[in-house]
Amino acid sequence: MFPGNLHCGWSQLSQSGIVTMYQATLSFLNLIGDFKSWNDVSHGMLWAYNLNYMDWLLQPDMTFEQGSEWVERFITDLPTNRIGLDPYPIALRSINWIKFIGRHHKKVESNRLQRWNDSLYAQCKLLERKLEYQLLGNHLLEDAYALFIRFNFIFPIKKMYDKASCLLYKELDEQILPDGSHYEQSPMYHCILLDRLLDCYNASINRGHEKMCELLKLYVVRMLGHLESIVWKDDTIPLLNDSAYGIAPTVSELRAYAKRLKLEWTPLPMKECGYRKLCSTHLEAVCGCG
Repeated sequence: MFPGNLHCGWSQLSQSGIVTMYQATLSFLNLIGDFKSWNDVSHGMLWAYNLNYMDWLLQPDMTFEQGSEWVERFITDLPTNRIGLDPYPIALRSINWIKFIGRHHKKVESNRLQRWNDSLYAQCKLLERKLEYQLLGNHLLEDAYALFIRFNFIFPIKKMYDKASCLLYKELDEQILPDGSHYEQSPMYHCILLDRLLDCYNASINRGHEKMCELLKLYVVRMLGHLESIVWKDDTIPLLNDSAYGIAPTVSELRAYAKRLKLEWTPLPMKECGYRKLCSTHLEAVCGCG
């Protein structure tokens, strides 16, 4: 699931004749606007952040040619892009770029791949210097995910990989409680962070890092176990603590991803999370009890 969409102008060719790539309609947070610049805050800062996350590169209808031109445009504009150089957008965008490259790896020419990788390297080095210790929580964990995936997938550098691995382990150990819940107690954040953790586990499998695979697997299975306990019977999440639908991957998508990675898990009793679930024949309720 992607929290925003980018509708490029190619569909208008038959009506208007010539439509350039940058004539695009953007839709984030139910607000629609045209692309003006990466720093466009006319719809609010969160809207601009969603633009710079570039989740929309992974839309099913985004072609390699379209996505490539947007990546190239981003690299060209980066020196004047204030919002895109904030640490959280760097973290999310790095993962999305890597997924886009992985999806289209057979189509990426070597010189273009080198240019993209150079930009990813520079952005992640900047992220290393701007880690969000002032915010902690899911922001710092997302930073760790991005660095781990970046220095795992594309030309891994051992020193940087070791540093990213240590940060990731430290944050997982602090933020994932013994009952498998994320300590911010938001089912939506839990799904988002579980999806990223599955990405990290997937990356470790592909690199053959057995020790890290086993470590990550412990947290993945815990988080899956908590999700099975808190989810409603219709496979939707309780809307607790800043949760909303249409932002995180769905429970069924997360289960499918985990099964593709040959993971097995069972529901875990809710303890440290402070929630308790009450069920009867016709009623489900999740209660916060401190």
